[in-house]
Amino acid sequence: MRLRKTWTEFKALIVIKKLVIQYEENLSFYLIWADEGNTSYWCKITKESGNADQTDFEDNYKVNANQPIIPLSEDNKQIVRAESRPLNCTTCFTCIGDSATEIGKGKEFSWCFANDDDDITPSGVTYKRKRIEFNFIDSVWLKEGTFYFYDMPKGSYVDVCIICPTGAYYYDSDGNLQQATEDTAVAHYVMHHMMEGTVAMGDELNTESCSTEIPNYYKFRIDVTIPEESGSTAHGNFELELYRKRTVIL
Repeated sequence: MRLRKTWTEFKALIVIKKLVIQYEENLSFYLIWADEGNTSYWCKITKESGNADQTDFEDNYKVNANQPIIPLSEDNKQIVRAESRPLNCTTCFTCIGDSATEIGKGKEFSWCFANDDDDITPSGVTYKRKRIEFNFIDSVWLKEGTFYFYDMPKGSYVDVCIICPTGAYYYDSDGNLQQATEDTAVAHYVMHHMMEGTVAMGDELNTESCSTEIPNYYKFRIDVTIPEESGSTAHGNFELELYRKRTVIL
């Protein structure tokens, strides 16, 4: 079955269905399609001055189109994988984020309640909180993580969220594209994970699979909370296991 769509409709479908764009072109137009089983979605974009659809396709989609729908090995056999690592990615263990231009030169993943670094605790509350925010210059896929903590008082806990920053875009629970009017949590991967005492060997959080792709314009947010009346010696750090396409810039 072949279903014709407008360019706007086509773009929405490939995002929702995670389809691979294919195209052919001549001097007059682009013929663009994406297959899903026995169904083929297609649209036609005329090449003409001032055509916004043509500009959008050429600037944002063309370079990544015409990729294999079914990945094959070097000897042309279909690849069957039982691991969560995305194709063309490698595993990375890190205790630090990226800077704006360098991998592994950003915010360290650590906290210490003996100082005022990263404090976000409002006045008049009965707890203390540190917030560690960081991001990566490439998209990443979160696999696992380990918390190492020392002298954490009873009642301490940690939360891990993914944040869409103000002005960026995210999909709401109904699948509608929204623009964030403030820093907005789009995922809450670790909820109120309790920490008490010292676990120098690490408290590892394991999973069989990885997260969905986390775009490079999203940021990670780690909130560490302890009771207010104690914890001046409480400190710790964490390590993330990620999948990403680059671990160095060559």
